[in-house]
Amino acid sequence: MKKLIALSLAAALTASWAAADWGFWSADRTWIGIVTVIGGVTNETWYNLWSNGQKDWTNAFLGTFNPAAGDVLRIKAYDVKTWKTGGSDVQQCQYFYTVYQEGNRPGSPTWTSLGGGWLQDLGGGNQKWGNANCNTTNIAALISTLTNRLEVYGQVYGTNPNEWKYDNGGDPNGNYNARFVVIPEASILGLLTLAAMFVIHRR
Repeated sequence: MKKLIALSLAAALTASWAAADWGFWSADRTWIGIVTVIGGVTNETWYNLWSNGQKDWTNAFLGTFNPAAGDVLRIKAYDVKTWKTGGSDVQQCQYFYTVYQEGNRPGSPTWTSLGGGWLQDLGGGNQKWGNANCNTTNIAALISTLTNRLEVYGQVYGTNPNEWKYDNGGDPNGNYNARFVVIPEASILGLLTLAAMFVIHRR
């Protein structure tokens, strides 16, 4: 009898272990909050990075910014929802961003961390992770080219299975991408104008 009980317990534990898993939600998975100041007017806008394949952030236009006049583009916050079963556990969350000229993505971009950690227990093994207070530097002031990309991706670590899982939308153009325009300083704008005139003259 003891042998049968032991075998039953072992079978139950094996079944529980086999059923253990964790991952991202599909619906309402990941959100990112952006703060913009354009012409003295402040706005906060939230975009979903992923919700059942819908990606509002991808190719969204964030605005036209003149940093010299005080315009601002910041990532305020983000959150991502996860699930877990059996003996699994979600333990870490990290999201990153990079900025570059549209059509000129570096082969190895320089990534800046948005931080991240546990935010909320949603019940039933579901949790919300992220950072409610990223408040990045003024991203519009980091680059002087006209049309640019703000690219974001994330990774979450869990156990059973022990691995990092990536949240990048499966976008062949490189993670989650939004667009914005920067108005160059007068000196730069003058050089661009002269360059354009030179090209027209040569034609």
